[in-house]
Amino acid sequence: MVVKIEYLYVEGFVNSLMQWVTSGASPWLNAVEGLNYITGFVNNSVARYFTFQQPTGTKNPKIVTLQVYARMANVGANCTVECYFWDGTQYVLAGSLTVSSSSYSWVSLTGVASIVDTLTKLQSTRVYFKYKSGSGVQGVDFDCARLYIGYRSASEIRADKIEELRDLYGVGPYPDWVLKDFADALGEADNYDDSTGTWATSIARYKTRKSS
Repeated sequence: MVVKIEYLYVEGFVNSLMQWVTSGASPWLNAVEGLNYITGFVNNSVARYFTFQQPTGTKNPKIVTLQVYARMANVGANCTVECYFWDGTQYVLAGSLTVSSSSYSWVSLTGVASIVDTLTKLQSTRVYFKYKSGSGVQGVDFDCARLYIGYRSASEIRADKIEELRDLYGVGPYPDWVLKDFADALGEADNYDDSTGTWATSIARYKTRKSS
């Protein structure tokens, strides 16, 4: 079976430097349950470092997105957290997460594949967090963290979806259509994102209509 996507959850914590407040049991971020979590509220405080489950895919990743189940610890200004990934030789800043809700929700940081761009790097990668919102009352809670891994590019995903739609329609007069043409024909243009090739919901709705 060819693995196209998978989620790699936090699996461990190595205490290189922990300046965040911890609640519950290490590694804190390996599941969504609200009992084991970490809290950052002091500016420039660091939580280093977390490791992830091993991938089952055998190809270099094309898409790597960090997803964190997070909330503001206190109602106030948005909270920002820098995320640093190990590239095999050093930690590299991948970007920042912004947490703007007092209720837990998934927040994402895309583009990690620019750092973790090979299977070898993915197998050894780890992440650490640095709180960057100033010291004060706001703070942020992290309950879970995972990596979304895609082993196919957005263009390859779009090509798969075009083939699926051709199977639904029949090749007939549509051999040169691209995905957007199908979206327009189904009245689903508003739900189509060409930059990411995301349109699975629309395909599912069409299948439902077609079978009814």
